Formats: sequence, structure tokens, C-alpha cells
Amino acid sequence: MGRHRAPTTWSPGDPVPDGYLIGSDKLLARDQGLWARDKLKFLEEYEGPALGATTKKRGDTHYLDLFAGSGLNVSVVEGGVREFPGSPIQALRARFAGKQGERHFGGFHFGNVKPLDDWLLRRRVAAELERSGGAIPSTAVHFYCGDANQQLASMLRPIPSWAYLLVFADIEGPKDLRFETLRMLKAQHQSVDLYVLYPSHMAIDRLLAYDPRQRTRYRETLTAYFGTDEWLEIVRRRLTPAHYDDMYRDLRELYLSQLRGPWRHAEAVLTVTKARTGRLYEMIFAYDHDAAGKIAKAARGRSGQYDCFEGTRG
Repeated sequence: MGRHRAPTTWSPGDPVPDGYLIGSDKLLARDQGLWARDKLKFLEEYEGPALGATTKKRGDTHYLDLFAGSGLNVSVVEGGVREFPGSPIQALRARFAGKQGERHFGGFHFGNVKPLDDWLLRRRVAAELERSGGAIPSTAVHFYCGDANQQLASMLRPIPSWAYLLVFADIEGPKDLRFETLRMLKAQHQSVDLYVLYPSHMAIDRLLAYDPRQRTRYRETLTAYFGTDEWLEIVRRRLTPAHYDDMYRDLRELYLSQLRGPWRHAEAVLTVTKARTGRLYEMIFAYDHDAAGKIAKAARGRSGQYDCFEGTRG
């Protein structure tokens, strides 16, 4: 079937846009490699215990997905097709069963820059809420369409400053997320855990050419992403391919150091790789409370990615 530019809505029989496949629900789904499941597995393992640790918030628990996607991912693999739910559907299914009964997030906030993804996600969320049998009211779910950096203020406005927030930022590249947006997120709310994609060997590679003119072209984007222009000196020290590993390490440490301003702790908890091509990106978890670090350590262990966790620091 021919592929065309993504529309804002879609019906069976329409062309399939680039980056999508048709899911088992007969709607478009994001065409994702199975490696994308790795980053969602950690989040899935974290959500339930986090809800259990925040019961004192009395339902003021919110899940913010700044780059939510279509709600379903499809991968073409040898021997067939595999599907897995996107992070919004996964969050709707998250629960903690305690003495007071089952607890879900009290609010859900889903952002998309693409109108098509917003349209698809609304339909999948509606179907998920129907399947939940009323456990989650439709009034608890909010949708936002546009640049996440501009939409964040609208997302945060109705949420009390004392509420618990679990924020997922599944970016495609540095242009998607300005560091000032993360500062604003943390400045206005007291209890925020952040799970964010760091595109170490994905998008950043393409922006860091040896040619200084190429670096100049993307200087504004990378400075906004890191929240500082210190990245430039790190890149200048890379004189030959032998310096690449040092550059990648130092750039990651710069980003972690920046996150440790608004948050007490920030750790790289997961490296996502692709067969044959190696590393793609890393997932970073930023948090304030030691309890969050303990839950993250257990979540990473259950997701089968690591046998250790870098731990909390005083």
C-alpha cells in the first residue's frame, strides 16, 4: 500500500502514512521496533509500586505523557507481527491493590504534537475506559495537541502543587524538549518523578559533525536541550574517532548534572540497543525521594535489564 503524508484522521482503506502500520484494532499504530518495548517495561514495573508509595496523596496522583503517541505499537519481526500497548494505555492499566482497594492514577494527561496521533489515542483511550468498567472516569483523562514545551503550562495548571506526578518524556531528538521546560515542571510541583529518553546514539549523533559549520547550525537546538552551552566544549575535545566514547560519556554526564539541579538524583537506568547497529538511546530517571530510587531499582531488576542500580546519593 502506498505511503503518504500523515493526515489528521484516518479510516480503513485510506493510505497508510509513513511510520505507521495497521493494528489488530483496525486503526493505525506506530511502527516501532521491539527495542521500544524495553523502555516501556521499566515504566510498567515502576507505576504500580509508585502508586502504592503515594497513597497519602489521596488520589492526587497524575501521569503526564508529553509525547504519548497513538496508544499502540506494531513491530514486524521474523515470523510475524507483534503488538504492544503504548505508554498511555499502559498507564491506564496501572494499579496498586492495597487495604483500601485498587488505586489508579487520579489524572492522566496525554500530549501529542501530531494531530493524527491525538485522534488515534482518543479512540484507543475511549475503548480502554469502556473495558475498565468505570474504574477510571472519562473526566480523569485530558488530551493536549501541540508542542509539549508550550503545552506543559496547560497540563500543570489544574494539578495541585502538592500532587504526585510521574512524567514520561519519550522524545525523538533534542529539538523536542527544551531543558527550561523541565525546570518549569519541577519548579511548580513538589513531588515529581521524571522518566526521560536521552538520545545518545540516535539523534545527537547527527547533530555533532566534525565540521564546525554543522555544529553552528544546531547550536541553538543543543543549547536549549542541555540548558547550557557547555556541550560545545565537550564536542570540541573530540578530535578523532578514538575520542567518541569520552564525548558520549561527558555529554551524558552533563545532562545528568543539569537534571541534578532541579532534582536531587538523576540516573541512567537503561540502555536501549538495536541488533546489528548497537546502542540507540538511554533512559534517565530523575527523582527526589530515596523511596523512588528503591522502587526504580526493583523495577529495573524485574524488567531484566540490569543486575544493579547506581543508587541514591546523599
